Amino acid sequence: MNRQINFDICGRVLRFVPFSGKSGLSSFYLLFAAGLFLVGCSTTQSPVPVVDREKINSSGPLKPTESANMDGQIYTVQRGDTLYGIALKYGIDFKKLVEWNEIVDPRSLQPGQKIRLSMTEKESQPVLFALPQQPVTTNIEPSAFPAESAMASQEESRPDVVDNHKVKTSPKALKLPYSEQNVARLQYPENNPSAIAPSSVATAVVPGNNTRIEVPPSSESLKSDRTIESSVTEWIWPTTGKLLASFSKNSKGVKISGKAGQPILASASGEVVYSGHGLRGYGNLIIIKHDNTFLSAYAHNSKLLVKEGEVVVKGQKIAEMGNTDTDTIQLHFEIRKHGKPVDPLEYLPSQS
Repeated sequence: MNRQINFDICGRVLRFVPFSGKSGLSSFYLLFAAGLFLVGCSTTQSPVPVVDREKINSSGPLKPTESANMDGQIYTVQRGDTLYGIALKYGIDFKKLVEWNEIVDPRSLQPGQKIRLSMTEKESQPVLFALPQQPVTTNIEPSAFPAESAMASQEESRPDVVDNHKVKTSPKALKLPYSEQNVARLQYPENNPSAIAPSSVATAVVPGNNTRIEVPPSSESLKSDRTIESSVTEWIWPTTGKLLASFSKNSKGVKISGKAGQPILASASGEVVYSGHGLRGYGNLIIIKHDNTFLSAYAHNSKLLVKEGEVVVKGQKIAEMGNTDTDTIQLHFEIRKHGKPVDPLEYLPSQS
């Protein structure tokens, strides 16, 4: 009867039954099997990670960041809003609102209309356009032409511009005999009204499609803008009274105390661009545009004496002091430069 031998190797039980009569061979197989188990125990394999795919897919698509909604703030026009009032409320230059929203008539705002309060970084970058490599030429035909000799030299010097078959050939100009006087007449036609300069045959270069040409402003328009911007040379106090609050981070202007019905004067000449009570926190408000740079605002009035579109002069009575949208009788006075509030005390004369 064969005797069974049990081996415990690395927690595994190996049973070996030697064959009778072959003890040498059985011992060999026994040692060989034990070696295989030892090799198997010496190798440690890391477990395969378990991934729950349902949890990964359940998270859904990635949401866009909040910064995607920060570009280009939009304001919805309410009943009674004006473009000047919106610019005053958000501290934006009125001209920029007109440009960003391509507004033709600032007084044509409608309730529900969307007004952009800023430009995205991409839109604010200048756009460059390249002219096509092969410009389209359009011949401009004059009513008369110079002598043929001058015409021939003109065509030879500009063969790529003048199209000979498009040029009128009749009536032909008279041939002049060669002389120094006739040569001078051709070279200097301004001294001879009867002659026409060869440059009268010209071509107009027409850009291709999708090409925008920026025309620089004329010197006269630039001069006009500078004149308008420098038109306000002196300001006056809009009313008399004690200064309740000065210009600060929390106050966009100055507050002046007074009595109910006290006259409110235009601090400088200009056009009334707003007269109403549609801007919260300002009560009965008047805004005067003085030029392309300055605006002035007069708030909390009890009575408004001017309407939009009226031209007022410095010192003219435009309202009466009150306490609309505030607790005390006062005038809140602001000066805006390019839409931004500035300290009125830097422009008003010192009080004695």
